[in-house]
Amino acid sequence: MNKNIANWFWPPWFIFAGLLAGVALALLDAAVRSYFYWELFLYELRHPIPDEFFKRLAMVAFCLALGFFVQRIMNSRRVLAEELEEANEKLEERIEERTRELVRKSEDLATFRQAMNMSEDAIFLLDGLQERLVDVNDAACRHFGYNREELFALSPREFVTEEGYPAAQKVFEDVVSGRVDVGRIDVPHIRKDGTVFPMEMHFNSMTRRGRLLVIAVGRDVSERRAYQRRLEEERELLETLLNGLKAAFLILDRNTGAIEEMNAVAEELMGFSLEKIKGLPCDQIFRMLEVGPRHISSCPEGEKEPAPYEEGQLTRLDGKVTPVSKSVFPVRWGGRDCWAQVFFDISERQALERQLSVAQKMESIGQLAAGIAHEINTPTQYVGDLVRFLQDACTDMREMIRKLEERMAKGGAGEEFVEFYQEQAEAFDLDFLDEETPKALSMAQEGVERITRIVQAMKKFSHPGAEEKRAVDINAALDNTATVAKNEWKYVAEMTFDLDPDLPPVPCLPGDMNQVFLNLLVNGAHAIGEKVKNSHEKGMLKISSRVDGDWAEVRIGDSGTGIPEENRHKIFDPFFTTKEVGKGTGQGLSIAYNIVDKHGGTISFESEEGVGTTFIIRLPLHPPDMENSEEAS
Repeated sequence: MNKNIANWFWPPWFIFAGLLAGVALALLDAAVRSYFYWELFLYELRHPIPDEFFKRLAMVAFCLALGFFVQRIMNSRRVLAEELEEANEKLEERIEERTRELVRKSEDLATFRQAMNMSEDAIFLLDGLQERLVDVNDAACRHFGYNREELFALSPREFVTEEGYPAAQKVFEDVVSGRVDVGRIDVPHIRKDGTVFPMEMHFNSMTRRGRLLVIAVGRDVSERRAYQRRLEEERELLETLLNGLKAAFLILDRNTGAIEEMNAVAEELMGFSLEKIKGLPCDQIFRMLEVGPRHISSCPEGEKEPAPYEEGQLTRLDGKVTPVSKSVFPVRWGGRDCWAQVFFDISERQALERQLSVAQKMESIGQLAAGIAHEINTPTQYVGDLVRFLQDACTDMREMIRKLEERMAKGGAGEEFVEFYQEQAEAFDLDFLDEETPKALSMAQEGVERITRIVQAMKKFSHPGAEEKRAVDINAALDNTATVAKNEWKYVAEMTFDLDPDLPPVPCLPGDMNQVFLNLLVNGAHAIGEKVKNSHEKGMLKISSRVDGDWAEVRIGDSGTGIPEENRHKIFDPFFTTKEVGKGTGQGLSIAYNIVDKHGGTISFESEEGVGTTFIIRLPLHPPDMENSEEAS
């Protein structure tokens, strides 16, 4: 208030002016009176008259009041002008601010509409009370096949099938009433052309200027449904294939080793149900299963990469032992890094492999049969000749003894009997029989021993052997195999041995290793035969063995044609052969490779065309499965 009063009278220029004017008027009045009424003026100075004084004082007060009045008017105008200017400035600021706000809202609305139209989802803005459309985006028009005018003319219930509308209406009412914040419904909708498609709708409410609005966002889930169906079909197919292939499938958490998933085949193989062992560490489960030798390393160890493929056996709690193969590979499961393990029951395969091995062995024996028969026939013939010689000698001896007995029965004695004995000895060539009969017996024994050796070698070679590894004298096995295959190489090559007498027994399947040695020897003999054919020359086969650290190394070399460079990468492939039709099946080296690999060993070769080939077989002296067997025992 004081500030307003000050604004009225400050600055006081008009007040001063009024005061000066009043004083001036009073002085002017006094001057006039003194000029025209000098005597009266002097009288008044000596004798002041109150009325004149108050008149002049009133004149001054009037002028002063007039100055105050004018001052107030002028200051009021100034204050009003300032306030008006200030009000105008504030009004302009509010107008600018409002304009900016309107521009911003307009931009926001444009951005919102642009964002709505950029969305691939259908967006509807509905009046919550009247249940009518307020706005839609372009995607809604595309999804339903209408333009905006057509959509605004329709009721929302015309977008939904009769079967799906009650559920959609209930969710809409729940959102409008506030019973739920966000409503979700998945019901079939109808396009303009009448086609029905699945759409997932989300509802949310908001109040705008006292108006209840509902935002509905719809997504066409046709592709997702089709993808889900395809995934489900692929899952069913995969499960059917795995079950049909008898594949036991397990998922293990890569960090904890816990079992996350397994199929029915795995439950049958291990004798556990998924409910019983889900979440348990892998090593805890397989520790209960792995009893005895030749078990595989079933559980990956931390970050260490597991062996991608192994073969071994699993023993269930009920004691059932199953030979299995195991493959391990990384997978993503439930958003985590996991290991997938696939087990196959290889009982039938191993049985077939054994049958194939025996069949291959019998095939080899069949191919060698003629040569073996010849090897047996030669000593048999001369043993027969020696037996016939001994039979004739025995007949002569018996006849000579009979005659001597008759002579003695007649009483012959003395010199006459001696002469008779000498005559009979010369007649039956007794000295010859005495000299040749022991030789014949010795030669016959040698022939029988040779036949026995061939038969024993054949028996050792052809016997299928045990299913478990055992310590085998590799040097003896090489010698037996060379004996069995002798008819294959003796006409084309000389055989030399360089066997390490200190070579310890090697854990292996004897029948399988005999097959490997035979296949390599026969291949070497054929390579030499191809090189020396029609030349009456002989090549060289060399067999050697030695200890190399923890390995037993066997070398079987030939001086044949060598292996061409273009064939070296595929000589271990099944059915690959360079021999003429009827002479080779292409299985020999493939079987040899598989057998050596099954023993945890390696087979390689060194070859030079025109010079020959040497196959190198390395077998572990202390394979892990034999060590496990020793520890278990």
